[in-house]
Amino acid sequence: MLVVDESVDVLEELRARTRAPNVFYFLGWPEVLPLPDGSVDEIVGPPASPDAQLELARVLRT
Repeated sequence: MLVVDESVDVLEELRARTRAPNVFYFLGWPEVLPLPDGSVDEIVGPPASPDAQLELARVLRT
């Protein structure tokens, strides 16, 4: 699982509450994801801006 957020505080809080060994945390923005095209199986999160929606669609496997 990959978690991307633009807040270090949010990532640290999530990391402190999550014990799963397969979770990776990245500081970033949904408009610019450091992932190849079609590399994500599922996206969970609040509604995103139009630019973020395009980027999320790019990385989502179809």
